[in-house]
Amino acid sequence: MAKHYIALCAFAAVVAVGDIAVADTLILANGTKIEGKVKDGGDVWVVRSAAGIVSRIPKHEVAGVKYSESMFDQFEKKWRELSVSDRSGDADAWYRLGMFAKKNSLVAEAKRAFKRTLELNVNHADAREALAAYEPRGSGKGGRVGLTWQDTNTRKKQPPVTRRERPAGSGLKFKNWVTCPKCNGTKYEVWLTCHQCDQSPRPGYLFFGNYVTICNRCMGKGKYPGFRCRYCGGHGKIDADNPPKPRERHVPGGYQLCMKCQGTGVETWIPCPQCSRSPWEGLLDMGEYVLLCNRCGGKGKLPGIRCADCKGHGIVPEKR
Repeated sequence: MAKHYIALCAFAAVVAVGDIAVADTLILANGTKIEGKVKDGGDVWVVRSAAGIVSRIPKHEVAGVKYSESMFDQFEKKWRELSVSDRSGDADAWYRLGMFAKKNSLVAEAKRAFKRTLELNVNHADAREALAAYEPRGSGKGGRVGLTWQDTNTRKKQPPVTRRERPAGSGLKFKNWVTCPKCNGTKYEVWLTCHQCDQSPRPGYLFFGNYVTICNRCMGKGKYPGFRCRYCGGHGKIDADNPPKPRERHVPGGYQLCMKCQGTGVETWIPCPQCSRSPWEGLLDMGEYVLLCNRCGGKGKLPGIRCADCKGHGIVPEKR
């Protein structure tokens, strides 16, 4: 037992040497005090010193524990005392409180104290300089260069621009969103039957004799997404004023689209032999999933006979 107390005294001496900003105090039965971060470890008290030394002391050898205030608690206490004291109108006192918070890495509290200082004395140079260190700076990308604290604090946020407030002729176009007619707003044009619960008396649920559970594959729907809608791009909505349409072909000057093939360069198309048996045009039914046909590119057809008028180019010279 004597050796144990000697070790504890040596540990207390090491802790006393370290610089502990916020430390709890563990009071032993023999009166020895140990400073460090104290935590309850069940049957023992765990003490971590500033040097990183960890010690576990049985609770029956400890007389008491005294927890110290954190730096945040100390700041709040100083703020309350200063607010009701005779120095509440002293800008220098609030500046010193801000420096205390800054020294202890309390950023929000430091800015709060410096702003209070500038409210009492707008020409307080030290507070202005200290607060400017927390303000965003930059060379044009996101930074606010050349703005003082008063400018950034007094600038009012502009109200959000609504549809009625936007001036006519401003060049801002509003989209008239409507439900996609192809996927009916579901974002998927192909849905596959869930083979995990399709044989169940109630699709979407799994029956296990004495209990019933929801299908973990389709989440009770009885089906799951197979392929995203190609018309709306999987958004479920389209712009009614500007619906999706095929990309127009660029026609150089002096030429026009071939009227016979409509600019495709193909006079006769044949069904794609790879996806012709699929229930969905241009898609391959793989049972558990659906793929885009890699032979026709989702068109469901292949070029058969080249156009004789344009010879496969899709454009012809303009007639004069």
